[in-house]
Amino acid sequence: MCRDCWIAAFFLGSRTVSDPGKKFSAEKVARLARIDFPQNSMAQVQTQLDEILTYVDQLNELDLAGVEPFFGAFDSNHALRSDEIRTSLSREEVLANSPKNDGEFYLVPPVFGQ
Repeated sequence: MCRDCWIAAFFLGSRTVSDPGKKFSAEKVARLARIDFPQNSMAQVQTQLDEILTYVDQLNELDLAGVEPFFGAFDSNHALRSDEIRTSLSREEVLANSPKNDGEFYLVPPVFGQ
């Protein structure tokens, strides 16, 4: 499956079991997700999107009552450090690492024009 098809399915969500015949247009999903698919591959994208949504429908049918959430392969209670006050770098030390600054803040090039 293409990465963009999975992204499109994420934006779309799943069809409901009560309305399995509902068809989603790959073109509409691509437009909503702002994904630019070549027009000659839209049939393949539609097929892949239908396969993804069918799989998600299958997952929605699973009975997960009593199934514990999975957080990782290892039992670890050390995922978060304790919240302790520690000394920090001074402003001068932090700004010394920047290519441009005004003595108080980082200076970055404009993103949306001048």
